[in-house]
Amino acid sequence: MKTTFLAKYVLFLVFVGVIVFLLVSGCGTVGPYTNNGGRLHGEASISAPIRLLTLSGVKSVSISALGACKIVNGETNAQIDFLKSGDLQVACSEKGLIVNDNHVAAVKIRVIPEGGKIKIGEIVFRGIAEIVCEKNEMNVINELGIEELVMSQVGREVSSGFKPEALKAQAIAARTFVLHEKSHSKFNGYDLKNLAGEGRIYFGTYTEHIPGNEAVDATRGITLRYQGETAFTPYFSNCGGYTEDVSEVWGTDSKEPYLIPVPCYFCKTAEHTWQSEIAKSHIVATLSAAGHSVGDIFDIDPNFETSKSGRSKTVKVVTDKGKIVLSLNEFRSIVGYNVLRSARSLTCRQRPGAFYFTGKGWGHGVGMCQDGANGMAKLGNDYKGILRRYYPGTEIYRK
Repeated sequence: MKTTFLAKYVLFLVFVGVIVFLLVSGCGTVGPYTNNGGRLHGEASISAPIRLLTLSGVKSVSISALGACKIVNGETNAQIDFLKSGDLQVACSEKGLIVNDNHVAAVKIRVIPEGGKIKIGEIVFRGIAEIVCEKNEMNVINELGIEELVMSQVGREVSSGFKPEALKAQAIAARTFVLHEKSHSKFNGYDLKNLAGEGRIYFGTYTEHIPGNEAVDATRGITLRYQGETAFTPYFSNCGGYTEDVSEVWGTDSKEPYLIPVPCYFCKTAEHTWQSEIAKSHIVATLSAAGHSVGDIFDIDPNFETSKSGRSKTVKVVTDKGKIVLSLNEFRSIVGYNVLRSARSLTCRQRPGAFYFTGKGWGHGVGMCQDGANGMAKLGNDYKGILRRYYPGTEIYRK
C-alpha cells in the first residue's frame, strides 16, 4: 500500500516538473498574450533605441541640452567635454566638427543631456543628438526609446479627450507601426527618416499630452503580431463607415491578410463629411509638376473604378492632351491629401474655373479608424477588442 502511494506521488512530482519546464521554456502560453514564436528580432527591436535622421546635409546646427550635457566621441565613446550649460553651435569643416568655435578631434559626436531632453533647432526632442560630419556637411540623428517616440505620436494622432481604451489601442498601433518600419529599414546609420515634409513620424515633446502618455505607459512593450512577426498597422482619422483593403490603396504587392475591409458603425457620431473646391489651375499645375502633359482640364471622373467598400480606386482626368487615369492615392498625393481628404463616397462637379469635390471620412482608410476606435471605447470595448476589429487575425504580444 505504501509502495503504491509512493509510486503515485513520484509520478505526480514528475508530471508537475514537466509542466513547469514547458511553461518556463516557452512551450506554452499564459493568459491572452502570445509567445515570441521563436523569433528574437521583436524583443531586440523593442528594447533597442530608434535612430531618426532629423536633419540632413546641413552646414551648421543649434543644439541645446536644456541643462548640463556631456559630449562624447561618437566612434570611441570617449568624453570630449562636459558643459553645465548645453547651448551648442555645431558646424562642419574640412577638418571635422567645430563645437562653439572649437575644433574637436572627431567627425562624429554624441550630445547626451542629463535631463533626457534636447533641443534641435526650435523643437524639443527626447533622447540624445548624434552629429556626423561627412564631405563638409552634417547629418543630425535623434536617438531615443520607442516609448518616448510613441508618446509624441499618440498626442499628435488623437485628442486628449479620447477614451482611455482608444488611447491604448492607438499607442499599441503606433508602437507596432514604428517597429515594423524599423525592421524593414534599408538605411545605413539610422533607422528611419524624420525630415520635415518627408513623412515625419516624431514631432518632439510639444505634441504629447498627459492622457496619451498614460496610455503609452499602460501598454508599455505591447505590440501586434501576425504569424510571429511584427504586424503592419496603419491607421487614419475616419473611415466614413467602412475601412479599406490594403491592396486597393497601396497596390497588389500589399497582401497583409489582416488589412481587409471591415464595417465600422462606431465613427458615425464623428462621421466626417467634407467638401473642397479645387481651382482648375491648381490641378493643372500639380499634374504638370508630376510629369503629366496638361494644358486644360475638361472633366474629372473621381470614380472611374471603385472598390467593394465604396471607395474610389482610380480617377480619370480628361484633358486637352488626352485622358489620364491615376490611382486615387496618386491623385490625392498630387493635389494634396488635406485637400482631397478621402476616397469614400466621392463626388465631383465642375464649376467655373474649379472642381467641387465632396466625400466622407479622412485618410487612406486602411487599418484602424481612430474615430471608430473611440466610438467602440465609448460603448465599453477595451483596447483588445478594438484592435481585433481593425486588425483581424493579429495577436497581442507583450514583451
